[in-house]
Amino acid sequence: MAQRALGAVPYATEWLEADLLAWALNDLEPSTGPLGQQTRTDILHSAFALHHLDDGAKLTFLKAARQRINPDGLFIWVDVFREPSESLEAYITRYTRRIHTGWPQLSSEQQDHVISHLTRFDLPADRSAIAAAAAQAGWQWRWGWHGAHRAEALAMLTPLP
Repeated sequence: MAQRALGAVPYATEWLEADLLAWALNDLEPSTGPLGQQTRTDILHSAFALHHLDDGAKLTFLKAARQRINPDGLFIWVDVFREPSESLEAYITRYTRRIHTGWPQLSSEQQDHVISHLTRFDLPADRSAIAAAAAQAGWQWRWGWHGAHRAEALAMLTPLP
């Protein structure tokens, strides 16, 4: 769908739908360039996926993805994040309240389904902690956007020299 939405572009592209952590760890069939060398990525994009990884797996991903991206590459990470020092329980309580009060388009049953997913599978990173972990993994972190609800945000990561 993303490839169709982008349309024709004047540069080479490769689209991959797969497990992002497996890609970063090279556990997928390697992509090779014209001379058989492992190719590196110029732009990496993740939207609302990495919050399903625990903190250890997020750090593993950041370290491994750093090795797969070009020195002048860009990692665009759009996701939900916790406020600095906010506990997961406080985040879930805050987000659940938001669903109940701010999502009237969904029926009670649909809201309960979203909340069930949130409480069982969502592990959003602490904003400060993940930026520090990214720096340890070789990334420069810059916030590009913060949502009005203090949950959704966009981070732009570039490799440190």
